[in-house]
Amino acid sequence: MKEIDANKLCMPVEGAYSYGNYYDMPEEEPVREMLINDGWRFAPTELAGAEMMDYDDTTWKPVDLPHDYSLIPLPGGDNDEQIGPFSKHSPGRNATGHVMGGTGWYRKIIKTDKNFEGKLVKLSFDGTYNETKVWVNGIMMGNHVNGYTPYYYDITSALKPVGEDNIIAVRCRNNGRNAHWYSGAGIYRDVKLEMFDPIHVDPWGAYVTLAYLDTYETKVNVEARVVNETNEDEVVSVQVVIKSKRGRNVGNAHQEIEVRANSWVRVIQMLHISRAVIWSLENPYLYTAEITIKKGNKIIDEYKQRFGVRKIEVSADKGFRLNGELIYLKGGCLHLDNGFLGAAAFKRAEYRKVELMKEAGYNAVRCAHNPPSSYFLDACDELGLLVIDEFTDVWEVHKTPQDYATYFKETWEPDITNMIKRDRNHPSVIMWSIGNEIPNQSTEDALRIQSALINRVKELDATRFITQVVSPHMISGGWENAQPQLEALDICGYNNMSDMIEADHEAHPDRVFFTAASYSSQAYDYWKPVLDKSYVIGDFVWTVMDYLGEVSAGEAVYAAERDDRARQVLKAGKLPEGLTPDKLYDIQFETMPNLFPKYISWCGDLDITGRKKPQGYYRNVLWGVTPVEMLVHEPIPDGMVENLPPWGWPNEFHHWNWLGCEGKLMHIRVFTQGDRVKLTLQGDEIAEAEVNDQYVAEFDVPFAPGRLEAVAYKYGNMIGKTVLRTAAPPHGIKLTPDKVLLEASRQDLSYIEVKVIDKGDNKVTGVDVPVEVTVTGNGELVGCGNGSIDGMKSFNHAMFKPYRAYGQIIIRPYAKPGDIFVKVKSEFGETEVKLTVVE
Repeated sequence: MKEIDANKLCMPVEGAYSYGNYYDMPEEEPVREMLINDGWRFAPTELAGAEMMDYDDTTWKPVDLPHDYSLIPLPGGDNDEQIGPFSKHSPGRNATGHVMGGTGWYRKIIKTDKNFEGKLVKLSFDGTYNETKVWVNGIMMGNHVNGYTPYYYDITSALKPVGEDNIIAVRCRNNGRNAHWYSGAGIYRDVKLEMFDPIHVDPWGAYVTLAYLDTYETKVNVEARVVNETNEDEVVSVQVVIKSKRGRNVGNAHQEIEVRANSWVRVIQMLHISRAVIWSLENPYLYTAEITIKKGNKIIDEYKQRFGVRKIEVSADKGFRLNGELIYLKGGCLHLDNGFLGAAAFKRAEYRKVELMKEAGYNAVRCAHNPPSSYFLDACDELGLLVIDEFTDVWEVHKTPQDYATYFKETWEPDITNMIKRDRNHPSVIMWSIGNEIPNQSTEDALRIQSALINRVKELDATRFITQVVSPHMISGGWENAQPQLEALDICGYNNMSDMIEADHEAHPDRVFFTAASYSSQAYDYWKPVLDKSYVIGDFVWTVMDYLGEVSAGEAVYAAERDDRARQVLKAGKLPEGLTPDKLYDIQFETMPNLFPKYISWCGDLDITGRKKPQGYYRNVLWGVTPVEMLVHEPIPDGMVENLPPWGWPNEFHHWNWLGCEGKLMHIRVFTQGDRVKLTLQGDEIAEAEVNDQYVAEFDVPFAPGRLEAVAYKYGNMIGKTVLRTAAPPHGIKLTPDKVLLEASRQDLSYIEVKVIDKGDNKVTGVDVPVEVTVTGNGELVGCGNGSIDGMKSFNHAMFKPYRAYGQIIIRPYAKPGDIFVKVKSEFGETEVKLTVVE
């Protein structure tokens, strides 16, 4: 298709700024897109000819998307070599959480209906892992090799006439060592059909940018890429209506254009919004730009694009500012998986992650190390969470033998183009990260690739900052070779190298930094510079939540001797002598013992069920979410020391259940921004201590059962208190759903907390109480288990053991109204909860 210089044709035009409808809308809007997640069939194996229309798939398993086939239990059942979907012989071993990957086939029938008549039809995927081929009616549409970026195919010419069936066939392959974390496999995000007139706004073809902002008046430019896929030149009108959250028209513009045959025009219209509501963390207000194309008096296309009005600025002397307000980025890194659901990006699961982050005090997230789902960014827009949208973990040099570097030279440009076009209207997105800890063999290659990426990003969106996360362990020739790359960035992500920031600031006073993957055990040391130094705009801890894979990265373990080798390598700030960046992950893979059946990273502030872990309590105090928190270290075995990896946290816990340890000294840490803490047990004061400069008061007190209370003071005034109680013997199981009313949608979920309690409703830790889950009625069990690092036997087993009192059940409703009954049976009897599905 010929591309016309649209800027010469349709520059910003100020339209008609009335508040009424510009013209009468039809009673029914044209159907532009259709979600086709339901009614697929799946086979987890290599097959010949499965793309053909006459292939017999009647024995395949029915599935509704999203779907992650990495978590399908392996044939043969559980034994010493495998448990559920996990195997000691996994290609990725610890890195990928011991899953097997492999090939999966999907097929679906769609009927050509009247909505398709006279329309172009495109088949759109929000993400598939990994190497994916797509056929329609036996005709190959294309091959997509990036496991995280969105893509689509024009399937119009492959469709059958109206009334006939069409077969969509999709083959996904996740083979070999292609990632160093859990990636999932299959069609794990949404699939849609998009249908539009041959003259239309291109998919991801709307782009809203801020032109002017003050208290009384806002101007936005609404850009639309209008495509004419006919053989005739056409004159059409393009109207933009901006609507408030309540559907009120707050701005209009209108323009007539000529679109030549088989070409496109970029239409840019400037609209005024009087007294616009500004998008912020506290009030994430969203508008919708409705773009309508008319040919004569007939509406031929309608396109809706959400956006937020906000302004971002950054400098070394003023920090990061949102709408003129200084914001300290309280950030965390987040991998894509959803715990027991694997990579499957259910809408409810993606929104829940953002809800959990907001509750924990986060205001920013770094998507590690790939573009997230559309649902995740929608949630960030709606709930108010700032986003670093990251493209990739490798460029042309591999970290693992079959990773994205295999295809980077051929596919980076369409992949990053699709990512930015899809995501550039999200007000939550403030930075584009073009790479994470990229291994390079030479500075020249690094600068060549970086320059190409930066130039392409700026062509697509010049309104956000460009960053890259750099680590000295991925730089050949030493840290000085990273400086040319850092100079090209708007904001620099420093990974595992906070000690270098001060020296680099002195050498480069205009450079803006954030710490990109900090250690929770050094949370204070990473956070203090953010508060004190304007050129350090935020800290992003590794990680917000535990994730599958990179097993035991944060696990504290007991040993006879101290082992600080990992810390020393990271502290050295450079690669060990004789080692090149492309060999680092190979050496780790070859030398690290197989840790099966451990399968979780164990470095999150939250566990895989979303429950707060010990480090999360400290961060709550550090960020002012809570005034005081208390943790108790478990007894360290005699003759042993606790070895803490850089991403780890000591084995201390939020409870006072230490039966059998009566009279034994327990090490207690109380976190507060006060200056003094008093401890009482059963109302009697037993200790008092000053708070150090990292907000910690420490105690060693003998264990005795009862009510342990910590009271924090500042300047003699109480600022808060917290209580831990010794539980009585276990008495029952308590079920607490996060939602009891569910939508009649396969995208909704209810997360049910399973809690072992005593008669007083206190959690009872340290007891193994198997529970058996039964689900009847209008829904199904799609996930369950506990948050333990080695809870593999409980992973998605209908009979599982809670860990330290807690477990989780995930229920998916059917797409119709009705009730769901979830029953849990244990040695204490049966407990049931009812969920209701409504239209």
